[in-house]
Amino acid sequence: LVAAATQLARLPWGRVSYTCRLHRCLRAPPPHAMADEPAEDDEAPAVDEDAPPEPTPHEPFSFKLMRDLQIQHLNNGMRHNDYLRYRHSCTKRLRKLYVFLKYKNSKKPQKKVHLPSDFSDMRWLMIPLVSAERAWSYGMQLKADNAIAATFSNKARRQSIRRFVKAAKWATVLESLSEAHAGRRTQLEAEAYAAFITAFLLVEREKWAEALEKILHCRKVSTLLSIASSAEESAFLSKRSEELIPLLRECKYHLEQQFDPDDPDGNSASAKKASKPRPTVSGLSYRGQDLATPSDEATSKLRRCLQLAGEVQAGEEGATASTATKYKTVSAELKAIIMGIHEDMVKAWPAENMEDWRKAEAFAREVSMTMRIERNAAMLWKRLRKLEQLDEVVSEQAREVCQPEASMRLCDMMKADLNGLLELPDTNDGISAALTAYVAVVVNCRCLFLALCYMSLGKGLEAAALLDMLHARAGEVALEGPLPDPLARLHVLFDQVQQGMPRRVSCWRCRGLADICGGALPGGGAAAPPPAAAAGPPSAA
Repeated sequence: LVAAATQLARLPWGRVSYTCRLHRCLRAPPPHAMADEPAEDDEAPAVDEDAPPEPTPHEPFSFKLMRDLQIQHLNNGMRHNDYLRYRHSCTKRLRKLYVFLKYKNSKKPQKKVHLPSDFSDMRWLMIPLVSAERAWSYGMQLKADNAIAATFSNKARRQSIRRFVKAAKWATVLESLSEAHAGRRTQLEAEAYAAFITAFLLVEREKWAEALEKILHCRKVSTLLSIASSAEESAFLSKRSEELIPLLRECKYHLEQQFDPDDPDGNSASAKKASKPRPTVSGLSYRGQDLATPSDEATSKLRRCLQLAGEVQAGEEGATASTATKYKTVSAELKAIIMGIHEDMVKAWPAENMEDWRKAEAFAREVSMTMRIERNAAMLWKRLRKLEQLDEVVSEQAREVCQPEASMRLCDMMKADLNGLLELPDTNDGISAALTAYVAVVVNCRCLFLALCYMSLGKGLEAAALLDMLHARAGEVALEGPLPDPLARLHVLFDQVQQGMPRRVSCWRCRGLADICGGALPGGGAAAPPPAAAAGPPSAA
């Protein structure tokens, strides 16, 4: 057999297959040997090569979708509505994601690589997001170009609608992937984004009823996320929600529905219809009304807020070092409680008691902002008391004592917190008037410290102008009685600051005018008559 095989190996190439078969037969073991040896594959389970891989377990991704969109819009021309530049940036970004994740289509035209349903890298969620943004920006670019063109082009309109369709498909893919791999907050952000893109598409197709439903849903989710977000993310979400108001007005116009500018979503009418008695919590009130809590856990958190607020109180002398440390600890704990309430709100969506969650979150924020304002007001009062011991602010020692620049920053933070209290829900006219008076006191203090900064730099005329204006309006601020708790803690501090403000402004105004006169007359003697040839006013340098 070996000799026969050797001879067959010398045959032409067309008969090599017979040689290979003969060699396999020679290498195979005899039949009796195969029957006697146990099979190794009998115990091993069968493996299906075509079966999909098992999902890789991972923690839900915490992907801040709206924050990423805000950064990309600000950095790539969207603040000027430059859709072409933004579309090019999305293309470059998408290419980088393809290369990094090795997501490339095959060179064969009949084979297309799809997005994987199982992955452990959060950047896979960026592909549908950036693809949707690129398609949406292209559609908006075509729509804007068609609006300013000499003649309206139906072809460009159809092309823009096709881009919006593609953007809506990618947004739907992002929403489905977020439900499988992301946390609850990311799921809500993807849901709001998909509703936002779909609303644009439905309005372009003139499907008013469906578009109105998507717009209202997007605004509801965006409102929830803006409440349970930081200040920057909340501003971006509010802006995205306001972009839908013209579309909302257009949909209601074509559906012959009334549009209220003060209440575009119609929440007031729906709230009156769905008003039901809610359980109240004894001992907790918000803006003078009993506070309804959505859960026992939220009740315990709100009670903890009041407990922390009662543990610290500023004295008449202002904020000392130990008091400032206590305020810092309390602020950190209040911030953690508010973040916990935000997480509970996101988990509870959609629920019937979302209004109760909104008021509970507003109660916690009111306590937190009140504590920050009280701390800053106590520090400001301490510096105002030190200011009474000074006669000038030009020397370095005097500037270290009064610290006008740091005091101005305190005033800016207090003004921001007071405006935040004004924006909280259920703010009536009495609370609004009292908080507005507090803002006026803070603005006057900032004007005083700004004048002191000018005086320390030798700019006497600018300081005199500010002090003259402040002297005319310092006594016009009228503080009303104390507000309901916890805002009642602020009345004593602002009353102390306002009572001494006219006297304080008058003293520094006189000192500033004296400095100006002393600079104009060196040596402090009588002024010599000006020469007859001199024309114009004397120099005030």
